[in-house]
Amino acid sequence: MAKNQTPSKFAPKPNRPAPKAAEEQRKVSVNSANTITKDFLLLSQPVIHQGVLIASASSGRRLYVHHLSEIPLSEVFLTRTGNHVQRVDKATVKLAGSISIRVTQIPQSSVPSVALTAQIPTSVFSGPISGRDHKVLQLLQRGKDANTSGDFATACACFEAAYALSVRAGMLVSAANMRLKLSQPQTAAAMYRYVLTECSLLPAEQQMASRKLAEAQSLLKSEGGAPDAAQREAARGQRTAESTAEGTAESTGGWSAGFNEADGDGDANWDEDPFGDNEEGGFGAEFEADFHDAPRAQPDAGADDFGDFGAFDDGVTASAPPSQLASPKATLGKTDGLRAPPVGDDDDDGFGDFDAAPPAVAESAKGGALRPQGGGFASFGGGGGGGVGG
Repeated sequence: MAKNQTPSKFAPKPNRPAPKAAEEQRKVSVNSANTITKDFLLLSQPVIHQGVLIASASSGRRLYVHHLSEIPLSEVFLTRTGNHVQRVDKATVKLAGSISIRVTQIPQSSVPSVALTAQIPTSVFSGPISGRDHKVLQLLQRGKDANTSGDFATACACFEAAYALSVRAGMLVSAANMRLKLSQPQTAAAMYRYVLTECSLLPAEQQMASRKLAEAQSLLKSEGGAPDAAQREAARGQRTAESTAEGTAESTGGWSAGFNEADGDGDANWDEDPFGDNEEGGFGAEFEADFHDAPRAQPDAGADDFGDFGAFDDGVTASAPPSQLASPKATLGKTDGLRAPPVGDDDDDGFGDFDAAPPAVAESAKGGALRPQGGGFASFGGGGGGGVGG
């Protein structure tokens, strides 16, 4: 082309990212940063009063923990926003592979929820839903019996293990009731607030959780456990994470910004389906009878190395079956609904005659509803099962 020649309008233009693609990439980056921040604020608390559900990236086993020391060493877990969590040593947990969170030292918990959950075979998490529900029913019965005999720690562990296995928020109502009986109003209040603000509960469950939350808050106030606004603001200033030379951050061990220590205000916003119907307990009449009449849209399991758990409520996601060589990438499986067991008439702490007949699995050859085939995080339908001990 001559020096002063006007460029042809047909000449190739320099390669530039399409505006739409660039905007989508920006949104993905912002969302990733937001999920990491959310998980950091939750996990950096000395005691995670509201609890946090994590899933093994290799086996799909889920654990419901209240403290980082309850996370097994070395194994990689996923948060419900899809970030990696690994306890690399007794004093350190790594979040998203690059953020270090210090594991504070606290007395051993009197509630052996994680130990009880660890006794459940991994195959129950990754196997058919009928086996999973059978184990849930056993845990509920054991929890009910323990509550009746006054063994509230065992009862609480049973309900929290049942929650880890079923991922149904109604279980946490029963567990929180046991925490209240164990003179742990701060933890109970945080759990009640979590299920009320972040989960899907049936009206009766909402009423019970609201009533018990008020009871827990009243106990906190009488014990002087509710800091005023000035105290909370001062605490926030001391809880800022510090950047290290390696680009990681370490928790100061104090309460993270945006968390109300007394009220248990957490920052997670994951929806979960209920597992309770009547206020004081019992499997509801709608226990997964009509769950997933039609298949839902499923997320892209290959969004990253560990699958996309961000679209938790948009589809069913499941981790790979247990194997030493199993890839931590998530897998998707077909699912089926469950029938409803009978509902009890008792108003105190019973689950009714739920052990008369385990829930039947509605197998369908064509166009069946969705059923998780593996562990990890999965979406479950409505049902009953929370509310013991109210």
